[in-house]
Amino acid sequence: MMRDEINRVFLYGIDAGTWDFILPHIDSLPNFKRLISQSIWGNLESTIPPVTPAAWTTMFSGVNPQKHGIFGFTVSDDPISIRPPRVSKDTVGYPFIWDILTASKKFVVALFIPFAYPPSKVRGLFVSGMGTPDINSNFVYPSSRKDEIVEYGINPDIPQEELLDDLDIMKNTYMDNMKNSIELVKYLMEYDPWNLFIYVMEEIDRIQHVFWRFIDPMHPLYDEHLVEKYSSTILDFYTLADSFLGYLFKNLPSDSALIIASDHGMGSKVLNNWLYKNGYISIKGKISKNKKKINPKIKKIIKKYKLWNFVSKIYYNFFSKNLPAVKRWNIDWKNTIAYSIHPFLIQINKKSCKYGILSERDAKYYAEEIIEKLRRANIFGDVGYYSTDMKSCIPDIFVKPKNPTDFIIPFSNRTIEIIDGPINGGEHRMNGIYAIHYNEITPFHKDSHIVNITSTIMKILKYEIPKYMDGKSII
Repeated sequence: MMRDEINRVFLYGIDAGTWDFILPHIDSLPNFKRLISQSIWGNLESTIPPVTPAAWTTMFSGVNPQKHGIFGFTVSDDPISIRPPRVSKDTVGYPFIWDILTASKKFVVALFIPFAYPPSKVRGLFVSGMGTPDINSNFVYPSSRKDEIVEYGINPDIPQEELLDDLDIMKNTYMDNMKNSIELVKYLMEYDPWNLFIYVMEEIDRIQHVFWRFIDPMHPLYDEHLVEKYSSTILDFYTLADSFLGYLFKNLPSDSALIIASDHGMGSKVLNNWLYKNGYISIKGKISKNKKKINPKIKKIIKKYKLWNFVSKIYYNFFSKNLPAVKRWNIDWKNTIAYSIHPFLIQINKKSCKYGILSERDAKYYAEEIIEKLRRANIFGDVGYYSTDMKSCIPDIFVKPKNPTDFIIPFSNRTIEIIDGPINGGEHRMNGIYAIHYNEITPFHKDSHIVNITSTIMKILKYEIPKYMDGKSII
């Protein structure tokens, strides 16, 4: 089959998929081994920051975060808000690949799209993923198909916090959900019409966050007593992902192109409190590291009656504001010059932001000062302007890690700290994965950027790539 006969694309999205794990285990993953021998493939550089909402939004829209305005897990214009971002053409100002195909009367099946709740109206089927409130919400479009989707036993967003107390339950819960999701995909591939099929497999990200510490002897949370039990957990999930890849090789229609892509990679985690130590963040009262948690007995009852999502939102929105640990709302905004609410990014406290105090001129002055100090400190890798637009409330400075295993986060919900010891097993890296496979393709290795995925899909499907897109076709 010649390339010009292709009129369908299957996008297999693996959240946090990383060659750093796949390649060392390639002999245990035969279909990934076949993939890299028969495809265009390489590292897929993520967005800054390399986090789920920013990265998937860029992948599916073809524009960078500076344009679409989604930088992390909260909205950017209110630094104490915990409102999740909304991935839709109405909120980002640009159409997504499913909007483009729907507008041209093509069929779309899009499953478990992160932060796309409520689901987009497409010509076909759309199921939102991470960021979906719960299984009882209207996360399926058209809503008439929700019962059909739920029958497969899937949960579009299983909160990790509910499972942290028991690693065995966590592993089994995510494995069952992943297996059920794959069966749903197989069913829809066969019975639904589609020109573009998107499946985002999120479970590998969730598992790597917790279980990475069992495969890295240098990790501060490495526990040799638990290694024997849990060291194969991540491979178990990649093995299932590999098995589904084999299914796609055998069952995708001959007029289809297959694209595998991840939003970011995964590795170990390192943090810092540089802004606070250098006087750019001012706080009210004293810093306390004391953590006040929900009573374990009460927590058990909450989980038993499946009320965790509801109760945790109330707790962290209201009651936790009275805890002694420093939080975003403990910041003295009238005396704060710069802060970070998105990983890898620093925001000057400009008047355009909700609690801003600085004029455009002063904001520019402090941005240059912080960049210069960070470069002299030589703590991080590359440092520079993320945006020079001092009129809008978007981040101003990017900070890249010096080492690929480092992850730079803002202050957490518990403390002011921007750098601290690792609190998790694994965290995001800049380089994800991608591969493009179809009949008659000439295999070669080529690194690319996540912003290029939508442009590549459009070229394969013979669409003209809009000038506003930042991405270019990889092929």
